[in-house]
Amino acid sequence: MKKCLALCILAIFAVSLTACSGTNTVPSSIDAATQAVATTAAPTEAPTEATEYKIHLPYSCFPAGGLPTDSDLILTNEDRECGIISKEKVSTGGMIITVEKDKYDQLLEHQKNKLCELIEREQADMYIDRIEYNDDFSEIVEYQVPKETEPEHSSDDDQNRALLYTLPYTDYSHNQEINYESVYYQALLKKNDDSEIITCTYIVKDSEGEVLDTSVYPST
Repeated sequence: MKKCLALCILAIFAVSLTACSGTNTVPSSIDAATQAVATTAAPTEAPTEATEYKIHLPYSCFPAGGLPTDSDLILTNEDRECGIISKEKVSTGGMIITVEKDKYDQLLEHQKNKLCELIEREQADMYIDRIEYNDDFSEIVEYQVPKETEPEHSSDDDQNRALLYTLPYTDYSHNQEINYESVYYQALLKKNDDSEIITCTYIVKDSEGEVLDTSVYPST
């Protein structure tokens, strides 16, 4: 009888050990699924930053009907040095240039210097005292020399000069190049996407500051 009781106790003890061992070693199905998702999830990649600008030069930069000529589309050594890597004609007028970001400032400075040289050349006219302009060259003011300090000239010169200010603004040849280059500079400065009209206002004043002529290019 005692021997039978002892065997029963040993059997119960063995079953208890087996049950405890099972609950400690078998992971739940939820834990297994979580581990599988964590192992297979792919890391996300950061978006690549653009290394260039696409800038729209308006039709008003190009005198030949607003469309760039074949020569305008040629990439020159000067273009490449300033970071321009491509030029594309726009069917509605103008051109899209692609500029390397790390050379953008160099291109902007190059165009600014070009404009300043044109203005200095214009100031050499014997009737012009000085030319002033704002930071983005969107407004340019030409001051004429005082009457009493004008160089000697003939009556024909006076008639020609008077005729000049009766002509339409588009017929002025002495500052037309400045207009083109002003629009070009502003397009670069604003990184133009063709969402706005870019203009250059050219004002002519006498030595006292009285306005003789005000014109906007291109006319709107």
